[in-house]
Amino acid sequence: MKILFVASPAIHNQQMVDSARQLGIDVRFESDQTSYLLGGLFKENLLLWRINQRFWRLKAFNRRLFNQHLVSICRSWKPDVFLTTRGYSLQEETIRTIHRLGVKTVNWCAENVNHPQWHDWFWRMIDWYDTVFSLDSNIVREVKRKKPRIDIRYLPLGFNPNPEWENITEADRRRFECDVGFVGYVESIFTEREQLLKAVVDAGINIKIFSRSDTKQTSIADHCFGPLTDEELGKFYRIAKICLNDEFEPRGSGLVLRTFEISSAGGFQLSGLQEDLPDMFIPDKEIVVFRTKEEAIEKIRHYLAHPEERKAIAEAGLVRARRDHTMTVRLIQFLVQVKTKTK
Repeated sequence: MKILFVASPAIHNQQMVDSARQLGIDVRFESDQTSYLLGGLFKENLLLWRINQRFWRLKAFNRRLFNQHLVSICRSWKPDVFLTTRGYSLQEETIRTIHRLGVKTVNWCAENVNHPQWHDWFWRMIDWYDTVFSLDSNIVREVKRKKPRIDIRYLPLGFNPNPEWENITEADRRRFECDVGFVGYVESIFTEREQLLKAVVDAGINIKIFSRSDTKQTSIADHCFGPLTDEELGKFYRIAKICLNDEFEPRGSGLVLRTFEISSAGGFQLSGLQEDLPDMFIPDKEIVVFRTKEEAIEKIRHYLAHPEERKAIAEAGLVRARRDHTMTVRLIQFLVQVKTKTK
């Protein structure tokens, strides 16, 4: 099988490429963060791509060139499957043209599409593809009810452990030691996340937050640091006593990538309760859940005082994640489903 995979160069997307190749799949990866305005050596320049995104004329022109490039690849390379995990830069006519070339078009949507930032885009783009995968079982049921002709299927995310996570130095411990750790975006559109983290700060709990966001204007700026590499990410989850995980509102039922990252690294995870979570991990055995800020603070205090309970749950979560929820396992499930027609 040949797959043309279009996505950002994020670590989980690279894991999808690596896992597919290990399974004998011929994968060609095309980054959607590529600048085609100058080409050549400037093509992979991320700074130039970001500059393009600030000016709508440059952005539109670059997008058009990118879409033309993808169609050209499909004409010459003739993949069996065209796959994307978002597809913000893809145009409807591009997807339909690729379909007419005999290529199966698939969007494995990795977003909480209940959020206003992605809601309208999601409901518009699902008509374009042959098959759509969602990490949210409620969304799958809703689409089947409202648009029964859409081939949509449930498939959660996964994450492969990094062997380098085990190599923790004293410098790592000094940098990452804390009672509570959080990794994720903290922006104005995610106000409920900032409120949760501020509640932890106000409770006098030692928290460290690593984020790609500009957090200078937030109420928790003094506790925020920059982004982490994949190697640093796993080490942080292993060192922090409690790893906090929460989805933003409005909540869906699916699990964000962070859920699998934390457990795969062997971190103790305190997660907001999602409807699909009990199907992935056993609450209070492999993961601990909370429903409100107050409950989160209460459970943080409890598990800080009971390190042996933390250790047992973290170890059980690690075993479950590395057995059932790696990206390799998920790719096998994906390949089985993408070859199967709906009834």
